[in-house]
Amino acid sequence: GRTTQVDPGAFEDLMKSFFGGLGSDDVMSRRGRRARPARGDDIDHPISITLREAFEGTTRYITKGARRVKADIPAGVTDGTRVRLRGEGDAGAQANGDLFLVISVDPDPNFVRDGNNLTTEVKVDVFTAMLGGQVNVPLVVGSVKMTIPPGTSSGRKFRFGGKGMPAGKGESGDLYARIL
Repeated sequence: GRTTQVDPGAFEDLMKSFFGGLGSDDVMSRRGRRARPARGDDIDHPISITLREAFEGTTRYITKGARRVKADIPAGVTDGTRVRLRGEGDAGAQANGDLFLVISVDPDPNFVRDGNNLTTEVKVDVFTAMLGGQVNVPLVVGSVKMTIPPGTSSGRKFRFGGKGMPAGKGESGDLYARIL
């Protein structure tokens, strides 16, 4: 008679296709070890950025094994924003999971953030507050001159529309300058 040879790899492929969507975590491989899941696990990776980086957007490089993965972080991110890097999570038999950068924006000594609005404090000397004059108001990037009207009291707030954090679609929050 004739002998038929069966390829053990073909049998394993058949088993993977049959069990692939039905909890392949529980399928044992030929060697008695747990087979890899069809899709790898997602990974959360915390990352800290400065307020200026959150304002402008930034790039980070994440080391993954022997590779460096580029991650573009968009402008306007807030604490807890998750930036997805598709396919950069744990390896799976059919697809890798995703890597999520979980953003934390460091506190800034010059600005307090409330959503997309920023507040900064501007020290004004007594003579400028009484008589009026110009002062520099810091922005996240650069500064702007502001005219103080005569008789300005401490604690008064001035609003600069669109000078806060980017909010997407060309919109931005406001900057408030509080006089000290």
